[in-house]
Amino acid sequence: MLVFDLVTKQWTTSFFHNKDSGGTKEFDPITGVGYSQPTGGFMHLDSVYADDNAMWYCGAYTDGIWRFDLESGQTTKHQLQIPDTHNARPYRGGFLYNLSRMSKTVFEHGGTIVDEWETPLPPMSALHHTNLPSDHAVLGYTRGMVTYDDYVIVGTSPASLHVFALGGEAVKSIALSNDLRNSICGMCLYEWS
Repeated sequence: MLVFDLVTKQWTTSFFHNKDSGGTKEFDPITGVGYSQPTGGFMHLDSVYADDNAMWYCGAYTDGIWRFDLESGQTTKHQLQIPDTHNARPYRGGFLYNLSRMSKTVFEHGGTIVDEWETPLPPMSALHHTNLPSDHAVLGYTRGMVTYDDYVIVGTSPASLHVFALGGEAVKSIALSNDLRNSICGMCLYEWS
């Protein structure tokens, strides 16, 4: 993980996390001082979420989410009920995450699945480029995520957005493409003034 200072426009530090040992090691991203060749513990880092006190991260091949304390540098693991997540992040005292391959989004609290939303899927007959191998394009692959008030908004393939109500069902779906190669991954909210 690399840290970039937006004010100075410089890389300031970086971290390597070994999934097997649970340790996080800091090194200089410019000079490489402190870096050693990673061995084992492959996690396929795909989700990073930061709050005022910590950086949270996980990977597609992990069974938990890690919390890196920004002040102490300590790393702690929080076990998730279902492994292989995308966009895992703390949420209302629990954890919210996508199960991309299962076309689901989950809210877990106290080690219990509280909410689980199925990604609405269009019929394959309405889509283009459905002949591609599954490592190129997957129907309903659920990756992007943002929250707003009591709503969870996810992005999927083909490029679509789905709004779910906390404690409820799907509220709205918007299809932006019928091309299975297109997907919504990174998302952010911009509040209009």
